Amino acid sequence: MDKLDGVLLDMGFQEYTSGRKSMADIFAITLALMVGTAGLPHVIVRFFTVPRVKDARLSAGYALIFIAILYTTAPAIAAFGIYNAIETVADKSVDELPVWVENWEKTNLIVVEDINKDGIVQYTPNPETNELRIDKDIMVLAAPEIAKLPNWVVGLVAAGGMAAALSTAAGLLLVISTSVSRDLFRTFVPSMTEKTD
Repeated sequence: MDKLDGVLLDMGFQEYTSGRKSMADIFAITLALMVGTAGLPHVIVRFFTVPRVKDARLSAGYALIFIAILYTTAPAIAAFGIYNAIETVADKSVDELPVWVENWEKTNLIVVEDINKDGIVQYTPNPETNELRIDKDIMVLAAPEIAKLPNWVVGLVAAGGMAAALSTAAGLLLVISTSVSRDLFRTFVPSMTEKTD
């Protein structure tokens, strides 16, 4: 973090760690995100798939631990991504930029424009002199490539995103189908109870 702060200060930006929130606020936000995520309908419905209450509590505990790890490490991962991106592009020759810059320029998520025609990429807080524009989404998508990790890591990131999306969709569909079927049955068979099918 000190290196990233130093790099940003040298370029004229604010320190990365110069946030306005106290440590207590950050942990309170993390706790709210943990409990909020664990309380989502498609997560709660998973607790009904275990045979015992003890297993549901254990599963919820593990879920909260992993959610806490995810939310507390996200800022550190963002800091590493920003540091790697700045170190590999800023103040480098336009002709000698890394391959990942050329790959992501095709998507318009990163734009390198040599405004002063000196052949060096200047990254500054002033929009008129800034020659490097990085979209925030690139930090998630290109971080493995920026860090020169192998292609299978990029595949793992993509697979994790797909798994999360499909898991969420499956849970939501389960909740929706249960609600709709229950309401429909109650409409057409008003005498139905929990004990009768």
